[in-house]
Amino acid sequence: MSISASTSTAEPPARICLVGVVVFDKATVAAAQTFKVPVVTSETGAEFVRDTNFLTYFVVDEFEGSVYDTLYRSKHRILGPPALQQAVRSGDGLPQNNRPIYNYCMRGVITCFTGIRKKDELQNVTTNWNFLLLNPSSAIDNDSWVDLEHIGMRVYLGDRKLHYCLM
Repeated sequence: MSISASTSTAEPPARICLVGVVVFDKATVAAAQTFKVPVVTSETGAEFVRDTNFLTYFVVDEFEGSVYDTLYRSKHRILGPPALQQAVRSGDGLPQNNRPIYNYCMRGVITCFTGIRKKDELQNVTTNWNFLLLNPSSAIDNDSWVDLEHIGMRVYLGDRKLHYCLM
């Protein structure tokens, strides 16, 4: 006796929704059309939030305010105009990450935080740092000194070499 289950995990087709003033940005409109998916426009994007027939990428100019908060709470993919344009230039396609991405300027940056002893302080710093990066490839790793590019410190009590590194 054989039991076979056919479960489909395929994502619905993608579409891009240009929200608010992004509609008037020619470079962003051209970038959206490059992906060869339906491109719709909206003042707030609210009419597309509950539509599950499409995987909607909302492109918003500001990552704050009521429009952004509504889209963010709905767990949709949110991009800034620079991220959409940079995705076209890099040829990576639309991101498969659910985190909001304003741009990719900090992609590949490795940062170390040191001197923070309280776990809640470290969590606050790293949360704010990730929010500033808005980068899907950012990650927190303990004691990773390989390829270090940036360092954030609470207290400086070290040798001159490290001091010159921070300047």
